Amino acid sequence: MEMRRGYLDQLSRDAMERIPQLYWISEGRDPWEVFHDERWIGNSRVAQCSAELKQKLAREWVESRYGPDEALIYVGN
Repeated sequence: MEMRRGYLDQLSRDAMERIPQLYWISEGRDPWEVFHDERWIGNSRVAQCSAELKQKLAREWVESRYGPDEALIYVGN
């Protein structure tokens, strides 16, 4: 896992250097750490990790940088 973390850290730095418009945000935990920290039992019926690691993090990032009339967010498949 430590090698994976190091690889992802380097990948995020390289990607943001090559694509200045890209913001790679991460809180640093993986789904298994979220299950442990939040005392959740992981299953395929509830998207708890998606909400914690993606949705919550993205919302906080956008709200800390933009006002309600300054950002338009598209979400899709």
